[in-house]
Amino acid sequence: MSVLKSRREQSEMQFFQTAVDIQDKLIEFCMKEEVIPKKYRFVYAMPIIATAQQLVDNVVDANTIYVKSNEDAIDRRRYQQRASGDCEKLLQKLQSLRRVRGIDSAQLKEIVGMIISEKGYITAWRKSDNQRYKEMKKASNPAAEKQ
Repeated sequence: MSVLKSRREQSEMQFFQTAVDIQDKLIEFCMKEEVIPKKYRFVYAMPIIATAQQLVDNVVDANTIYVKSNEDAIDRRRYQQRASGDCEKLLQKLQSLRRVRGIDSAQLKEIVGMIISEKGYITAWRKSDNQRYKEMKKASNPAAEKQ
C-alpha cells in the first residue's frame, strides 16, 4: 500500500538513507567522463567520494553507539558533529569543482539539495538526542534536581 506524498512523514532513519543516497549520487556524478575527465579524477573525484564515504561512516558510527552513559552520549555526538562537518566539506568541494571545472550549477542542484537536507536531518537527530539524554542525566542524578 502506498501513502500519499502529502501524508508521508520523515523516517526515524532518514539521516542514514539520505547519507547513503548522497554517496551513491556523488559516485555516479564524479565518474561521468563529461563531468570530470579521467585526468582530473584523482584531484577532484576521489576527495569528494572519500568525504561522502566518511559521511556514511560517521552516521553509521554514531548510530551504532548504544548510549548507557554520559561518555557514550559524548561519543555519539562527536560522530554526529563529524557527519555534519562532512556535509559542509562536500558543499565546499562541489563549489570548488563548479568554479574550477565550470560545471553548470543545475547539474549539482539535486545533490546539493540532498546534502542540505542531510545536514538538517543530522541537526534534528542531535536535538532529539539532546532531549533524550538530558532526561537520562536527570534520572541518573536526582540530587542535582533538588539543588
